[in-house]
Amino acid sequence: MPIDYAALQTTPRLLMEARLRPLQGDRFQPTGFPDLGPGRYTLPDGTEMLAVEAHQSVANRLEITCWDEGDDDLIPELRGLPFILVKMDGRKLTNSILEAHRINSEYIIGSKLGEERFKKVLADELNHSKRLPIDRAALIRTLFKRDPNSLIHGAFLEEIDGRYRVTRSVSGFIDASHVKPVQTGGVKVNRVEPGLKGGKGNVPYPRTEFVAAEIKVFFNIDLALLRTYGKVLANADAVNLLISLALLKVRRFLSSGLRLRTACDLGGADTLRATDPENFTMPSEQELLDECKRLITNCAQAQLFADPAITEVEWSREARPIVAELPAGSPEPKIPDDLEGRITYKRETDKKPASVEIPQDHGWESTELAEALFPDHEEARKVLLAELSATRVAVRDEDIKPKIPKALKEKIRWSKPTKNQDGEIWIAADIGMDAGELAEKLFPDDETGQNLIREALQ
Repeated sequence: MPIDYAALQTTPRLLMEARLRPLQGDRFQPTGFPDLGPGRYTLPDGTEMLAVEAHQSVANRLEITCWDEGDDDLIPELRGLPFILVKMDGRKLTNSILEAHRINSEYIIGSKLGEERFKKVLADELNHSKRLPIDRAALIRTLFKRDPNSLIHGAFLEEIDGRYRVTRSVSGFIDASHVKPVQTGGVKVNRVEPGLKGGKGNVPYPRTEFVAAEIKVFFNIDLALLRTYGKVLANADAVNLLISLALLKVRRFLSSGLRLRTACDLGGADTLRATDPENFTMPSEQELLDECKRLITNCAQAQLFADPAITEVEWSREARPIVAELPAGSPEPKIPDDLEGRITYKRETDKKPASVEIPQDHGWESTELAEALFPDHEEARKVLLAELSATRVAVRDEDIKPKIPKALKEKIRWSKPTKNQDGEIWIAADIGMDAGELAEKLFPDDETGQNLIREALQ
């Protein structure tokens, strides 16, 4: 049966619902909220209600319904649909479908596409300018090109500009009515020392489950919003793909995503129906799979997608910048034109001396850069040259930690890896020790650490 898009052309929302039931027994465990517990409320007529699954939780579950965990890819019928794949050292790291912030994920925005920052690639595609209103048509075309899922689940490209916002077009929640609590519990058992205090021994705990006369799941697809995207994309297949994809996510949530918790495993996929418009016949999951596959092919042929469909970007922690604390009385640096905006000068304060921060990939010879920045101050040049001439060994593995002897404290510095930056072993140029000897002193029992030092200094 073809999907009846005509029945949806004049309604602002497609509203759906399904009656659910526990797969075994009568009890179920609802979502819990910190410091609040179960989300209970009472209707004006006195009916006791319960929020089984909140909007945000259902939204998160809808996002991953079309991802095949076993293959680490989209389900076969949707392959060819664009998304952004992040790699690190050539291995898969994450992607825009799984990331909580989708395209705005720091792993995506902070990655590189070839030699260019992906953030800049997106900004150029968006015709971005802070001095002009955002180009909303460019935003819709870019999101559809790079990851159509972001038009269904929403996007907020705050890393580029907080004005780039797209709201969710599909949402849902699960409520239960005429509920009664069921008090249960259990115990965490320590078989060796059950009497230990502080939660280390046997710990009994209570749990509240519920029974209900009725459990319902509700879904809402914002057709009016999707139609505005269709006008921008100027292609009927594009908007139909968004509608079909949203419907497919609803169907797959009901068919495979209703095991919400260990004690909340629900069924009822066969009861899904449209409540507005009432004349819309819900297509089956297989019909939606076939339709999405057809529309993906058509949109690719219309060149609405990125080519290749999967945009592969490379993420790595940033190299730590070169930071030189300047002698008292040093003048401000004279920053060359090609390094304008890349070198940061911080003035002296009551607590800190003046400093200059330079990216490691500055592209200058050390002596020439020191002379360019401080042509008239020999002491500042000397301090800066010592920083520029030092060897910096990037460390990504958090288990690699050098043991710095007291005699080398002035010649070697160590910075731990952070979320966004590599760790670093800073080695002064005048260390006066060959690579093998230094490697054994810093890593007496760590061959991996020794190899890092040898490779850096040889």
